[in-house]
Amino acid sequence: MICKLLKDRKIYLYLVNVLSMEQDKINKLEKLKKEIEDEFGKNKVWFFLDSEGYPVVRETKVKGYLGTQNIMFVAEIPIERNSNKDAIEKDEKNWKPSKNDKILYTTLNKFGFENAHLTDLVKLLKTQKEAEEFFKNIERIENQKVFQKQIEYLREEYNIIQPKIIIAMSRGCEKYLINIFGKEKVKYIYHYSYVGRYNKTKEYHEQMKEIKEEYEELRG
Repeated sequence: MICKLLKDRKIYLYLVNVLSMEQDKINKLEKLKKEIEDEFGKNKVWFFLDSEGYPVVRETKVKGYLGTQNIMFVAEIPIERNSNKDAIEKDEKNWKPSKNDKILYTTLNKFGFENAHLTDLVKLLKTQKEAEEFFKNIERIENQKVFQKQIEYLREEYNIIQPKIIIAMSRGCEKYLINIFGKEKVKYIYHYSYVGRYNKTKEYHEQMKEIKEEYEELRG
């Protein structure tokens, strides 16, 4: 009886410690988010949203930017569309997940990555044309200053999350992430918009399955 109580207490203390560490990460991520918003303007940046409150993806329980699991999924840059623009300018509750958003969120849920940390290499919300121009002219002084500042913030996210693996959600993003974190840390996966556009769900799930297996191996 005493042994069982001691064992139960150890489990309880372990769970309390885990929850405390997770909350500490969330607090740091929220503080970093505010720093980025203050630096570039709240209406000019975008962060992956928690699925809670959005009927299309609510059941996935994906935490988005506030995910604290030690794996990062990184896209290149957020592309402006009416739904995320409204979410920023009015209220996050105005966000209407697209078909492609649903592909990402449901796939993460399917493979046990609901609490994965979702983020962008560059968090500035831009139109498709603006995004293409930004990366095409990345060596320009004004673009390079912005880019380097964004990378500083990404490194801070990395330090908070301490990921076992970083998933690049495009080849362009993969190239930058390898330069920042090294080839051994980075793995490529299709961007979810590509999956939706070209009906690559089967291949996408195969990629995610490989990531899941590699992640579990790294966790030990």
